[in-house]
Amino acid sequence: NPVRCVTSTKIYVITGGEDGNAVVWEKEGGAWKIMRTLKRHRGEVECLDTTPCEKYVVTGSHDNTLILWKLSNGNRERSFVGHTDWVIAVAVTPSGDGIVSGSMDMTAILWNIHDSSRLLTFTGHGYSVLGVVVSSSGLHLYTCSADKTAIKWSMKTGERLDTFKGHEDRVRSCCLTSDDKYLITASNDKTAIVWNADDTTRLRTFKGHSSYVRSICVFSCAPRIVATGSFDDTVILWDFQTAIRVC
Repeated sequence: NPVRCVTSTKIYVITGGEDGNAVVWEKEGGAWKIMRTLKRHRGEVECLDTTPCEKYVVTGSHDNTLILWKLSNGNRERSFVGHTDWVIAVAVTPSGDGIVSGSMDMTAILWNIHDSSRLLTFTGHGYSVLGVVVSSSGLHLYTCSADKTAIKWSMKTGERLDTFKGHEDRVRSCCLTSDDKYLITASNDKTAIVWNADDTTRLRTFKGHSSYVRSICVFSCAPRIVATGSFDDTVILWDFQTAIRVC
């Protein structure tokens, strides 16, 4: 069963699959063993994220819903219903009280994790929302889309604050540096871009992949390293400051 997404805690690794299930793995000896399988979705599990306390995982699916699961026993705590198309991206807020989901219905939704209520709907993208990331302060949401842009939103009001324009194809993934100062986006145009998160200034571009850049993350070590994963079957490590390929 092909794996669509993966995340981890200090104890577990959780994978989401095309069969609609999520699998919880735990290390036993020198090998990883399946502890339990989370079965409830009626479509592929496209995305997942764990809560800051690492007790729960949220899964998003092609069945248009999200589910909150307890990792220790696999119990389904609650479902989140409201999107009208596939759920593509999910992020738990730093406080652990909210969930943000991005969907092919062109919206992102902020949910109350405790009762599944919809708190805010972020509307403004012209195509599918493919990535979501919440600032460490919890004040801002960043979304990226097949409309070739990323948008900065207020997490308090749902107001659209800024738009990041510069990619030539869909923006597949986005992340923030740990200080919330820089947004990094990955695109089907084979590049990744570093932006000033406060004023949308385009600072530098990572060029080197021969196909779509599908995923991106940044490490807070010194010097900062950016990792990009691509459909060209490679992962490249870059120096954040110089955009020079490290590995």
